[in-house]
Amino acid sequence: MSSFRRPVTISRYGAGSYVNGVWTQPVPFGVTIRASVQPATDRDMQRLPEGRRQTGAVKLFTNDTLLIEIGTQKADRVTLPTGTYEVAQADAWQNGVINHNAYLCVRVV
Repeated sequence: MSSFRRPVTISRYGAGSYVNGVWTQPVPFGVTIRASVQPATDRDMQRLPEGRRQTGAVKLFTNDTLLIEIGTQKADRVTLPTGTYEVAQADAWQNGVINHNAYLCVRVV
């Protein structure tokens, strides 16, 4: 499976902070990973909340760990030739044959 993976750039957000009592948004930094990018199926799209189904989605398969939005943690964003996508769902496939992570990423409009 690793022979199908290509370099993909993601933007990861650090922690925001208070500066003189004012909240400062986190600044993203770029990270390059190797991933296989595939179109999302209709079944994948049904797993998304209704408001996020309209913009389009892709699936990423990689050994790297990407972040989804949890609490104040911002989700990673993936830059592809077709646009920018936000990591919406994560699945770990640790089957002992080809361990990897599968991510469903939704296009950011």
